[in-house]
Amino acid sequence: MTTELARGDKDIARQFYERAWNDADESAVDELLAEDFYNHELPDDNGQPHRERYKQAIRDTFTAFPDWKIDVYEIGDEGENVLMRYRCWGTHTGPGMGEPTGKRIEMEGATTVRVVNGKIHEFWKRDNSSEAWKKLRSE
Repeated sequence: MTTELARGDKDIARQFYERAWNDADESAVDELLAEDFYNHELPDDNGQPHRERYKQAIRDTFTAFPDWKIDVYEIGDEGENVLMRYRCWGTHTGPGMGEPTGKRIEMEGATTVRVVNGKIHEFWKRDNSSEAWKKLRSE
C-alpha cells in the first residue's frame, strides 16, 4: 500500500469521526460508510442495517449530550486498517438516555476502522463507556 493511499484512508476515518461526532452530521454515514458497513460492537438482534443504527446512535447521543465532542489524538494505519485513539465527552443536559442529570462524562477508547476503496466497511471499538454510564447514573 502506498503512503498516499494510507494517508487517504486515515483522512477518511478522521473525517468520519469529526463530522459524525463533533458536528452531528448524519450525512457522513451515507457518504463515508459502505452499504454493507458492519459495526462489531453492535449485537445482531434486529436485522437493521448498521448504517441506520449508526445514524440513530448519533441522534441519541446528541439528544442526550448536545455538547458532545471527540478528539482523535492518535491515528495510524496497517494495511487497509486505520487505528485511532480518541477521547470524547459531553454533558447530559438533554432528554435522551433517561432524565437529564447535568453530569459531564468522559470516555477514552480505540477504534480500528477498515477502509476499502474510500469507504469504511467495518469498525472494531474498545472504550471505557461502561464506567462513564455508571458515573452518569450514580448519585
